[in-house]
Amino acid sequence: MKKSTGIFSLLALLYFFQSVTLFAQVNQDNSNGISSADSASVSPIQPDNNESNIVPFTTSSNQWENGLRNRLNVFVREAQRSRYSAGICVYDLTSDSMLFMFNAQKRFRPASNQKLLTSISTLDLLGKDAEFTTSVYIDGYISNDQVMKVKERKESENRFSETLGYDVPTTFTVYDTTYVYRRVLHGNIYIKGTFDPMFTTDDLYEMAKEIGKIDFEELDGEFIGDISMKDSLVFGKGWCWDDMPSSYVPWLSPLILYEGISLRPRSENYMKNPDKYFLENLLEDLRNRGKEIPASKVRLSFQPTKAEQGQLIYRKSHTVGEVLTRMMKKSNNQFAEAMFFLLGYDNGKVGHPTTAEDCANQIMKVMRKAECRDVEETTIADGSGLSQYNYVTPENIVMLLRYTYKNKNIFDPLYESLPIAGVDGTLKSRMTSGKARKNVRAKTGTVSGVSTLSGYVRASNGNLLAFSIMNNGVPSSATGRAYQDRVCQELAK
Repeated sequence: MKKSTGIFSLLALLYFFQSVTLFAQVNQDNSNGISSADSASVSPIQPDNNESNIVPFTTSSNQWENGLRNRLNVFVREAQRSRYSAGICVYDLTSDSMLFMFNAQKRFRPASNQKLLTSISTLDLLGKDAEFTTSVYIDGYISNDQVMKVKERKESENRFSETLGYDVPTTFTVYDTTYVYRRVLHGNIYIKGTFDPMFTTDDLYEMAKEIGKIDFEELDGEFIGDISMKDSLVFGKGWCWDDMPSSYVPWLSPLILYEGISLRPRSENYMKNPDKYFLENLLEDLRNRGKEIPASKVRLSFQPTKAEQGQLIYRKSHTVGEVLTRMMKKSNNQFAEAMFFLLGYDNGKVGHPTTAEDCANQIMKVMRKAECRDVEETTIADGSGLSQYNYVTPENIVMLLRYTYKNKNIFDPLYESLPIAGVDGTLKSRMTSGKARKNVRAKTGTVSGVSTLSGYVRASNGNLLAFSIMNNGVPSSATGRAYQDRVCQELAK
């Protein structure tokens, strides 16, 4: 009897120690912000294709990292309970290590976060001093020629009508032919554009002034708008047809006017045919300067011309750096598409009218340099993010931000161009208090059902973080913005 009692006592003692160990493990999990239900889904910080939702806590993690991950896991659970999709990726740039990933390798529509891909790639491959240009060239020669002039004039007189039997008033046309000497340009005038989105009407008048200085009275050639820099598609792949044309979805051409997009009332001719509108305004100003060029001699060319073989008489340019600030602060779609096609054009090296595929290939080239994962699964349809076809992962946006951070020539101009929380641009009215105010610099993104935010924030330990927060399927953009703002406040703590 005593022997059996000893065995039962030993079993009870073992059960007690097992219970204490299990209780301690559960407490440890809860202290790390992971419930027992979550623990089965924990994966490494650098996950494989079976990436789970919550980043684990390791014994090597410091207190600040553990605290941040614990706070961010709250947003993971919130997203899991919601009816929309969410992805979060946070990278510590100072320590060069991944901090947090939730659905970070899932593809999301980026909306205007696409502008980050466009601007980073352009700064890397072309540099901030690359130029958008609008130029005028002439070729041929000018001579003093005898020109036959035929003028029409109307005459009226009373003429006898044999049918009526009496005189009736009659109007008829008389043609007067004279010969005069005129200064004739035997050649062509070319207006060549490379998609300068900052070319103003004042610049247009200056262009007309320079053409007006050329000593010719007649044109024995053509007046050609060279728009061969890009293909003939006037809107982006995947743009909603019922949005076009509008002030935020402009039709695309290498000859555009910056001020034209804000005309009051808006000119439908400009919106649908920006290059035609450009030439019409230029020709009208030339007529006012005594240079009458008939419509029969005016055309647009989608094929490369011999423009640059002629004499340059006017050139206006703006740099990528100048365009970048407004493009990012105000999220200007026209500016982004201009930069997208400048990137694909690659100073004319593309060798044919630039397509969206040419531009996408340039971006993918930079993504590979940035060590992005599964680049071929990224879908790049345009430069602004208006397209329904764009797809990118939060992780790859963060990897591009990391690549930017490591290259001062990219980081400095990009960082300065990003909206500042509570201060300016599209973040002026967001995060107006708390640690995120004046701290977060990021690009917003909003289209129907999509809200995104990606950029940089300084954490409380002094480290600079790169982050991407992407919400798709949100019932309203306000829902996504509120979620992102709260995440940023936690990142800034």
